[in-house]
Amino acid sequence: MSPPAVLSPAARVLQRRALQCSFSSVFHLRASGMPAAAATEAENVFVAVVGVPLGLMGAVGLWHLR
Repeated sequence: MSPPAVLSPAARVLQRRALQCSFSSVFHLRASGMPAAAATEAENVFVAVVGVPLGLMGAVGLWHLR
């Protein structure tokens, strides 16, 4: 089943909150009762997958500004 072409305002809010929470909640896993080793692994994966490319894009952007 394909998603509707036009999302309702409520659906847009829920989608936006889900995306925001997915980025911030990775660092709250340890407090939620997840074992420390698994939480550390999840944090490391998140930083590698999101942080490193973001840092590279920022560095390239700063290089282009000079």
